[in-house]
Amino acid sequence: MITSQGIANTVYDTIKIKKQLDQLPKEALCCTRAPFYWGNSLWLPTFNKYGEVVRYHTDINNLRVKLRGHDITIENSLQKFFMGNNYQDFKFSRVLEAFHKLNNTLPFTIYDANIIKLSTGVVIQEEAQPVFESWLEYKGKSPRIMTNRNTIYGAYFQATNYKIKGYDKTFEVKQHNQVSLNDNYFRFELEAYSRHFTSRSQPIQTLTVQDLINPSSFNALADNLFKVYQDIKKKPFFDYQKLSPKDIRLLATIANIETANGLKKYHQHTYKKDRRAYLKLIKENDNNKLNNQVLQQLKEKIDFIKY
Repeated sequence: MITSQGIANTVYDTIKIKKQLDQLPKEALCCTRAPFYWGNSLWLPTFNKYGEVVRYHTDINNLRVKLRGHDITIENSLQKFFMGNNYQDFKFSRVLEAFHKLNNTLPFTIYDANIIKLSTGVVIQEEAQPVFESWLEYKGKSPRIMTNRNTIYGAYFQATNYKIKGYDKTFEVKQHNQVSLNDNYFRFELEAYSRHFTSRSQPIQTLTVQDLINPSSFNALADNLFKVYQDIKKKPFFDYQKLSPKDIRLLATIANIETANGLKKYHQHTYKKDRRAYLKLIKENDNNKLNNQVLQQLKEKIDFIKY
């Protein structure tokens, strides 16, 4: 049983980094078909359908490491590599230790490796279902559900360069780790390619691993995570006694996916006008106690873990 004091204060989690090596092990140069040891790890060959070696791979404490030609890729949860789980405390000081441990484990330096993808996230003590069910849209995208064995346990927004997720961490830990947490926990995370952070009007430096151990980048990514949650439009709680019949009809039309899609397809001008009025109505009635509670917890947690 894990107590609330042990639940994750974290920003970094899953990473995908890539580096081009100048020096390869002699076994890789010879395209050996047999497993071999390199850097205290056992490397296994992967073959194509013609029986040719296409790459070598190894697992290091949850991290998947692949060598293809001169390119080496490291992927998965940095926190699980370092701590064995991703639901306990993982502050910036431990991030530094985790990268130091990884650097010492591998037979090459990782600090100049390029960041391909990065996941940032945080866990708060809150019942997850009412939180993710309150999500309405993010930058015009509707949420999709996350399921496990026919159980809906979260929601996400999918775009080309990023994925935003919110889910029941208590359920997920029970399913994947067979560990029972003693309360309800909600995890919010942003998984994004490096270009999502670097190509914005106010870029966050996330080009190499060296950037991730820079306190300013860590703090900027933490602040960005909070802003992403703020920018998710939530379903407000309406006092229908105070709404006009026209407003109630507007809510019923746009909130119903089938009706809204029909209006959008066959009466696009009306749809755009009604949608603007719908969003204005939501903003005017944005007195969502749950949303304010979640925002406060996220702000407190993120401020606490910043360097």
